[in-house]
Amino acid sequence: MSCSGGTSSNRTPTTGTATVGGPVREIAQDRLDPWIELDPAAFRSNLEFLAERSRKPIAAVVKCNGYGLDHRVVGPLLDPAPQVACFAVVTVEEALELRSSGVRKPILLMGDFMASAEMELADSDITLAVYTPDAPQRLAAMAEKTGRPVKVHPYIDTGFHRLGMDVRKSGPWVMELAASPAVEITGTMTELTQEGDFDKEQIRRFAEFGRTMAEKGVKLGPMHAAASDAIIKHPEGVFDMIRPGNLIYGIPANPADDEAARPVRVAFRMQARVIRVVELTQGETLGYNRGFAPDLDTDVAVIKCGRTAGYVYRGGEGKAVALINGKTYPLVSDINSSHCYADLGKNHGVERLDEVTLIGPEEGLRPQDLARVTGRSRYESFNIHTSVPKIVVGVR
Repeated sequence: MSCSGGTSSNRTPTTGTATVGGPVREIAQDRLDPWIELDPAAFRSNLEFLAERSRKPIAAVVKCNGYGLDHRVVGPLLDPAPQVACFAVVTVEEALELRSSGVRKPILLMGDFMASAEMELADSDITLAVYTPDAPQRLAAMAEKTGRPVKVHPYIDTGFHRLGMDVRKSGPWVMELAASPAVEITGTMTELTQEGDFDKEQIRRFAEFGRTMAEKGVKLGPMHAAASDAIIKHPEGVFDMIRPGNLIYGIPANPADDEAARPVRVAFRMQARVIRVVELTQGETLGYNRGFAPDLDTDVAVIKCGRTAGYVYRGGEGKAVALINGKTYPLVSDINSSHCYADLGKNHGVERLDEVTLIGPEEGLRPQDLARVTGRSRYESFNIHTSVPKIVVGVR
């Protein structure tokens, strides 16, 4: 089962390399600035968990720069997985870049698009989520321009009210789309609010809509509603395909899902290096506003990673931690644009250029752990900047 057709590509695997702005290059062993390591085995394991739990194919969401991990790297990494039927993104640029990165499976653009992008979208065989009242007319004009029917997923608004055609008005609209020679419906979607009881009502509305269309002879293709939260909480809402984002990367959508989603594991590491070890005596301070004042003599590792890389903690309360040489150390003082600080104590053995893990699969380093101690959302806790190289490790 798939979102639509796909595009073939001769793709070279990204083994031990990073993609930054398109070109592939080796990452030097003496790199000082932070980098991301992606674990293909963890991605595979997470996909297997999702497929086993839902018994449905997966529309892999790689929106928002692949959740900070780069859709141009994550997409080709997931493309060969048998559990993945298609991909989903939210911008035209993401859709086109995902295709040009080597992804051959169908790509669904869940956001809107301008007429100026229509030819490129058609040439790259991108499936379009449509929801505006004038979609039948827009698609007819697009098909005339491109010389081929447009593959679409009608986007039904069952109560989220962000995007979509109101489910109460969708019947005649979808029937008009289905009757148009300019349109090929290859799936149908809705979006849930992640509020438990109302999600159930949305699922009921979507199912009723599907039954009504089937009675009228309209073929909707695979229906999909369940993102990571609903996959765990609402098995009745998986319909024909699931649409996970967070869980692919190993992060349950919210704390209530942690136990049920325990088999998934964080599929990446944010790595950096110690660039200096500073000796502080009692009474000395560190950082802006003298943010860290140790009670005892201690050593502090200055780590070359800060806010501009997409890593953030707050307050210097010793709740966020860094992993250095197999041991965790509390982060202290406020994070800076390019640096953060770990309190090492004494007799630690940490030296300049030692590798540091700031985000990873170990408890205390996971995005959900960082979110808990910072008060930020789980997604914000790994919204890595595009400038940080992403390296695929362990590819065989």
